Amino acid sequence: MDIRRATISDVPAIQRIATSFAVTRHDDPRTYGFFKYQFSDAQYVQRVNSPLFHIAETDAGLEGFCMAYDDVFFNRLSATSPVHNYLMEYAPKPFIYLDQLAVRIPGTICSARAASMLSRNFITQSDERRASITCAVVHTPWMNHSSKKFITHLGFE
Repeated sequence: MDIRRATISDVPAIQRIATSFAVTRHDDPRTYGFFKYQFSDAQYVQRVNSPLFHIAETDAGLEGFCMAYDDVFFNRLSATSPVHNYLMEYAPKPFIYLDQLAVRIPGTICSARAASMLSRNFITQSDERRASITCAVVHTPWMNHSSKKFITHLGFE
């Protein structure tokens, strides 16, 4: 498995994974996903320009992605999100924002390895930049248990 920067040509595969993670209020038993947080192809293309947007791939194709940005890139994205407004005002700078981390088939060994490699890569980059790491996980109206468990494992509160 290889980790590399995402490119525009990766966007269709990234979009397929992200779409499979779409969650509605009716998905209560589901423990992972993006609740009302879907991006268009154009929005993923814009975010691919972040040097912190990486994918994990095997010969079989894209296994997962980690979409993150430094505070400067994050500030250029959108000032309409409550998360954006809060972080730009209160988060110590420099910071790296972990926006989305998703794998092709949750619960498989290959996807667990992809998530592990992507998160280690992400943490290494934050250490190299001497930046704090921040992220946001939805708690209401739908609790993302898998994300909460994952970021707790990484040491987040």
